[in-house]
Amino acid sequence: MRIIEHTLTSLESVAAQWTDLSARADSPSLFNSWDWCHSWLESLDQDFRDQITVRLFVATGASDQWLALAPCFTARIRRSGVPFNCLQFMGGGFGVNTIYRTEFNEALYDRSVARSELDEFYDAVFGSEGWDKLVLADVINPALNSTIESQTQYRVRELETDSAYCADLSSGFDAYLKALSGSSRRQLFNKRKRLSEMGTVEVEQVTLNDWNGFVETLNEFFRHRWNIKKMLSNQRQEFLTRLCERASINDPKFAGSLLKLDGRAISGLVDLDYAGKRYNLMAGITPDAPAGVSPGLLHFGYSLEQAAAQGITTYEFLIGKGKNENYKKNIANRELPARTVGLVRSRWLRAVYAANDAMKRIF
Repeated sequence: MRIIEHTLTSLESVAAQWTDLSARADSPSLFNSWDWCHSWLESLDQDFRDQITVRLFVATGASDQWLALAPCFTARIRRSGVPFNCLQFMGGGFGVNTIYRTEFNEALYDRSVARSELDEFYDAVFGSEGWDKLVLADVINPALNSTIESQTQYRVRELETDSAYCADLSSGFDAYLKALSGSSRRQLFNKRKRLSEMGTVEVEQVTLNDWNGFVETLNEFFRHRWNIKKMLSNQRQEFLTRLCERASINDPKFAGSLLKLDGRAISGLVDLDYAGKRYNLMAGITPDAPAGVSPGLLHFGYSLEQAAAQGITTYEFLIGKGKNENYKKNIANRELPARTVGLVRSRWLRAVYAANDAMKRIF
């Protein structure tokens, strides 16, 4: 296995090798796909894009076929007024413009790659030049966590811990539904009847042709419920549009949907399908929801049922919680611990962190 680094200004030239590797991977993720990374890079503000260095670490075999890929970038950022070079996976948001939270950061690798070879690959990435701190965001892979802990030459800093949630639909929607608690099953499915008694219920699939109206509806939901002026900013809209236009994302091109009651939108979901999984990137509900039902959970129920019928095996709720309760935990059947860590290499930056930690303990 040969490990090389490509420094690029565009990802167009590597699209074929990247997507070919994704097709050979055991569990390809939306977040380390060419589609996601290319859309992110193309949607960055030009000023910031000019300041970063795109670094693709690639392991190749005897025929130069890609066996592993770590799509990264280096940015010059500041913490407490101190500038340093930070290496992280593309889409990452540690001190920089993230656009969308890029989760489950890890290398993309062929299913034939052995654990020892993957460790060798990560060692090469971690040992690369040009960074003072390396950030790995929302890591859920136990093997990668083990590799991180083995990097004894660096100071490992825990930056954040969280949980990721998903629904395993491999046995079908009925089996998934049956395994839920009674209260979750009522909110997700059984209360469809109550909602239908209030009026005409419709789940409307949204395409890019309906995009502007869909964005306006979601922003209105978030403005009233979370006091967020514009959840889907122009930059986020551009990113999603680019992403949904990629050939490997969705069929049709966008899986967003609105749950409507008598023609009025009461819930909206931004869902993207990739490599047999459905990823929920955003969910919003009306501020004046009908009494006695949770339109957001009912909407998830419809999307889960549709996903299972279409052969989707996993519904990724991703990281995050609701406003009043952790609804993802209630309707997921898998919970995965996620951690964001920083590997600090430079001695002076270690000293800065040590001083900051000491001050926190004192005060």
